[in-house]
Amino acid sequence: MRKLRVITITLLIALTFSMLPACSNGGGSGGGDSSGSGSSGGDNGSNNDTSSAGSSGSGGMVDGVVDLSDDSNYFVIVSGIRYDLNTTVQDVLNDGYSTRKAINLDYEADPGSFVVEQIRFLIDDEVIFAVQAGNRTDNPLPLSQCTLKEMEIKSEWFADASSVGGLTFGSSKDDIIALFGEPSQMNSDSVISYSIGDGLNRTIVFHLDETGIESIRLTVYK
Repeated sequence: MRKLRVITITLLIALTFSMLPACSNGGGSGGGDSSGSGSSGGDNGSNNDTSSAGSSGSGGMVDGVVDLSDDSNYFVIVSGIRYDLNTTVQDVLNDGYSTRKAINLDYEADPGSFVVEQIRFLIDDEVIFAVQAGNRTDNPLPLSQCTLKEMEIKSEWFADASSVGGLTFGSSKDDIIALFGEPSQMNSDSVISYSIGDGLNRTIVFHLDETGIESIRLTVYK
């Protein structure tokens, strides 16, 4: 009887030890599942993050990276010189330009007014770029001191010109959308425009031909 009890105990011990690796493996497997689940969750999380980042990144591109409400994004660079909303008509003339039509620099512009007639600036009788000026102050100003409220560059006028984001003649529709997002209006692939603000107080219009951008016009009405 005692011998039988010893044998029984021995068998129980052996059975217990034989089961321990299985429990350990089961625990490992459970841990593996848990960690696998965590890992899988991590992969999924990673995938979700990537997808989210991609979506967010894509969304960022759709929304555009240029802030259309920021006045500093309204400028042209002509022959390496920047002209923007703080540039006066006299500043441009001081850079050696003449005008296609005679203009009265002493003409008094009312506060908040937009001088409607376009001014085309020339070098050696060749049109380089065009502007419209306005008085963005609260006091009357002579036209010479009015600042640029619209700037236009065209490849047919002068090729050495660019605008915000480095966009220049030959830049593509994709280049534009990457910078500005989905257009406010698009006429086929030949005219792409963006506008914001009450009364469309800021607009940027791109005209394209088969080679890409052929003209850029930036306007701030207020």
